[in-house]
Amino acid sequence: MLSKAATTFIALKDVLRHKPLVTLLLGAFFTSLVGGIVNLLLTIHVYDISGSSPLAVSALFLVTFMPNLIVAPLLSGIADKYNRRIVLAVGGTLRALCCLLLAFNHNIAVSFILAFVITSIAAVMKPARYAKAAELVSDTKLSVLNSVLSFMINAAGIASGALAGFLTNFNSIAAFAVAAFGSLIAASLDGCYSHEEHNSKRTVDSHNGFRESHSISFWVK
Repeated sequence: MLSKAATTFIALKDVLRHKPLVTLLLGAFFTSLVGGIVNLLLTIHVYDISGSSPLAVSALFLVTFMPNLIVAPLLSGIADKYNRRIVLAVGGTLRALCCLLLAFNHNIAVSFILAFVITSIAAVMKPARYAKAAELVSDTKLSVLNSVLSFMINAAGIASGALAGFLTNFNSIAAFAVAAFGSLIAASLDGCYSHEEHNSKRTVDSHNGFRESHSISFWVK
C-alpha cells in the first residue's frame, strides 16, 4: 500500500512537468468536483420542491442510476468515434447549462429530466476522458497515468462533499450557479488541448531521440 502511494506521488510529480497532462488532470478534478456538488444539490433541491417528500428523493436516486444501465452501454462508443477533446468540452458545457436551468426550475418532473441528462453526460464523459489519456502517453505509461487520474478524481470527490456542504448555506440559485461555473472551467480545460500541440511534442521527442529512464517518466506521445 505504501509502495503504491509512493509510486503514485512520484508519477504525479512527473506529470506536472507536461502541460497536456496537467490540463487533463485539472479537467478531471473539476469535473469530479462539480459532479459531487451537483449530486448533493440535486437531492436537496428535489426534497425542497417536492414538499419534503422522501419518495421523490428515492425516485431521484433511481433516475440518476438509470443512465449507467441505459446510456453508458449505448453511447460509450462516442469516445471512439469523435474527438475526445470535443466530447469532454461539449459535455462540460451542457452540464453547466443544465445546472443553470436547475437554479431557476421548481418543477419536479423537469428536475428529474435534468438530473437524467446530467448523469447521462457523466456516463459519456468518463470513457472519453480515459480514452483521451491513452492519446497522450505511450502504452507502457498509461496504467500509471490512469492511477494518477483516478487519484485526482477521488480527491475531488472528497473535496466536493465539503464544498457542497458550504454551498447549502446559500440559496439554490447561487449554489447551482457556482456548480455551473465550475463545469465551465472543466470544459475550458478539456477543450484547451490541441492536436497541434500533441503533434509538435511528438516531433520534438523524436528529434531528441528520447530514451526511457529507469524512473517513471510521463512523456506525451
